Amino acid sequence: MNLQALFFKYFEQDLEANLHLLRSLETHENQIDQEILKQFSHLLNAHHIWNCRLYQQIEESGWWDSHSPYHFERLARDNYQQTLNYLEHQAPFNQVHYYLEDEVQTEGLSADILMQILFHSNYHRAQIIQLLKRQSIQAGSFRPNFG
Repeated sequence: MNLQALFFKYFEQDLEANLHLLRSLETHENQIDQEILKQFSHLLNAHHIWNCRLYQQIEESGWWDSHSPYHFERLARDNYQQTLNYLEHQAPFNQVHYYLEDEVQTEGLSADILMQILFHSNYHRAQIIQLLKRQSIQAGSFRPNFG
């Protein structure tokens, strides 16, 4: 399996994990505090921002902008689709030039940016699950399909 195929698989699993967590949030929507919503918004925003950097586009949201939970699924699916479109048309080792928040120009390999999206999403999903546990809410276990 080549790197591009692995990325397709990993981003499908990333979407599935986000949707699984989102179902838990929906099930307990009256018990979910603002910090959990803030973390999930941030997870989605970061994916969007890194996608924009891959495409060299202006971001539509900032790192910590809040979104309505009613928009979470659409945003997650949009991020996923944009990443898949990128993978379909670009090589994973392209050099990408982008700007940081302080308008400093930098560059990186697209594969490194794609890995950053995956690592960052995983980190914040774990944070959200920890916050849910503190409220005695079980997120349920997510078992990715490794086949």
